[in-house]
Amino acid sequence: MGMKVTASAVRGIASAAAGLMLLLGIASSARAADALVAYTANLGDGTVTPIDTRTDRPGQSFYVAPTPAGLGITPDSRTMFVTSFAGGSITPVDLHTRRLGAAIPTGLLPVQVVVTPDGRTAYVGNLLSNTVTPVDVATLRAGTPIPVGSPGAITITPDGRKVYAANFLSATVTPIDTATNLAGRPIPVGTLPGMLNPGFDGRYLYVCNFVDNTVTVIDTLTDLPSAPIYTGRIPNGVAPTHDGRKVYITNFVDNDVVAIDVATRTIGPRIPVGLLPVPIRITQDGTKAYVANLVSNDVTVIDVATDL
Repeated sequence: MGMKVTASAVRGIASAAAGLMLLLGIASSARAADALVAYTANLGDGTVTPIDTRTDRPGQSFYVAPTPAGLGITPDSRTMFVTSFAGGSITPVDLHTRRLGAAIPTGLLPVQVVVTPDGRTAYVGNLLSNTVTPVDVATLRAGTPIPVGSPGAITITPDGRKVYAANFLSATVTPIDTATNLAGRPIPVGTLPGMLNPGFDGRYLYVCNFVDNTVTVIDTLTDLPSAPIYTGRIPNGVAPTHDGRKVYITNFVDNDVVAIDVATRTIGPRIPVGLLPVPIRITQDGTKAYVANLVSNDVTVIDVATDL
């Protein structure tokens, strides 16, 4: 079982469906001393908690926005964007100073935000508006919303060419061409698709299907889906390892994590974590996986080399 980081700072998280997010970035602020830092959004009290990944200790939480859910960090680790359920917006946060910028309206119930690898555009999935909104990082202005389905989660490929939106209510995933901001043909997946992430090289996309207890693998070159892989009850977090060999999946009801072998598409032994695990992310150096546990109000740290 992985080590637990218990912190009062990850308090007040209200619901798994709200999409508590764990994002990794390199904080440049003096407080973090340029250490590798993982950030957790605390839905209940409007704060974000930094965790020093060298020591696995949480730092001082700081206020960002009402009901924060999704976090997206620019490649230079200068700015973090935070989605606000209640505000229907994203808020830019300067990670050097922790000063907040003006909230940018994006749509109803923004769940997740991702930033392109070139740092120019942030994309926000708005669950109730059925749209994905592009935001210019330089000007902090929202562009024309892109119609999709009901995007409960979004992700971007490592090359930045495509954003994928998991349409929670229509059992599909919509690809978006970031060069044109046009949506492609929806891809059929399982029932109530949620969290999704590409593998480390970006060739395949892994989509969690909440009701079916499976993961669908999509070829990002052809946008064709594979046969689903059973992983556990309510899979809802996806994180590829940096060596490209496995993809971790959190299982919400089973309180565990499994690793999908990328080559064979089989799952390995179950790794116990905390109560109702939601997201999982890999540290920048690729050595650890962080799992945010909703009910036990802690973060489980998994050694990627040993799965312990």
